Amino acid sequence: MRITFVAPGPLGGGARVVTEYARGLLKRGHHARILYGRHNLRVRDALRDTYLRLRYSSRDNWLRSFPGEAVAYDKLTPELAGRNDAVIGVGANCTLSIASLPGWCGVKVHNCHGRELSNMERMRTAWELRMPRIVVASYLEREMRARGCEDEIYTVHNGVESEEYFPALPEEARSGVGTVFHGAYTKGPELILGVFQQLHQLSPSTPLMMFGSYPRPAGLPAGTKYVRLPSIAQARGLYSRAEVWFCGSRSEGFPGPVLEAMACGCALVSTDCGGSADQIQDGHSGYLVPVDDVEAMTGRILNLLREPDLRKRFRAAAQAGLSGFTWTKAIQSLETALASITAKGAPSLVGITG
Repeated sequence: MRITFVAPGPLGGGARVVTEYARGLLKRGHHARILYGRHNLRVRDALRDTYLRLRYSSRDNWLRSFPGEAVAYDKLTPELAGRNDAVIGVGANCTLSIASLPGWCGVKVHNCHGRELSNMERMRTAWELRMPRIVVASYLEREMRARGCEDEIYTVHNGVESEEYFPALPEEARSGVGTVFHGAYTKGPELILGVFQQLHQLSPSTPLMMFGSYPRPAGLPAGTKYVRLPSIAQARGLYSRAEVWFCGSRSEGFPGPVLEAMACGCALVSTDCGGSADQIQDGHSGYLVPVDDVEAMTGRILNLLREPDLRKRFRAAAQAGLSGFTWTKAIQSLETALASITAKGAPSLVGITG
């Protein structure tokens, strides 16, 4: 198959997923390429990317590692998109862009990585187009169906690389609680800081650790270890030191750090923010708590810290489930979905009514 991904830009987790998709399809003998919006990488973002790459050896620009064709564009045209079996819009804005391409560019496919809370109007418009969907988590299919979508929807979970994320330290070295920090509203920064403050107050001897792309956030308890833009080896080391890892997001497509922490042997607590419910079975392989509930999150974490046998059971169940979340399986599922989609051809791109 000939497949073109149209992505918003070269930075962030979404770009990493698209790069993994395209790289995997190349390895399986398909022609895969990536187009990404140059206008989404403003001058200050380009300078920031260069600085962080030099200062921290950041892998934030994932397209840099893609062995195939990756082209920046100012305006998506039919000539640039070319002839394909499928052209895939990543997110709402790119999906709306590919909708206007002529049929000879290929079957149009909407690839949804999560709710776009800061882009809700265009997200709803994209969801109303007649177009096959590839989503990263089952909750997205439920929400699309609830909004009247009658098109094909395929769930393709992201994966975790076992050669990068694994328990790197002996179990006796584990102590404390960790998380990832991001300042965006969807990532729940207030909940994260609130949980750390409560943990410090209720269990002051518990080590706390955190990493993220932002500068060290104000309000962290004294003694909290913070690593900005860690390498994969550094992140693996932090995961491997933690007894409990938590995700405090308000909305996630399919949170990669949850899988990474599981692969490194942590017991998990997460808000029920979307894709984490596909990764964690509440009470079996981890805990799910309501979004924005600092007390519930803190209570579940403290419970796990006090119950080593429960941590052990959760970790064993999580490890057993990781076999379902590999990039090899993700690419195979994506390939199967695209084969089905292209075999059936394209629906008429009209809005859903009713």
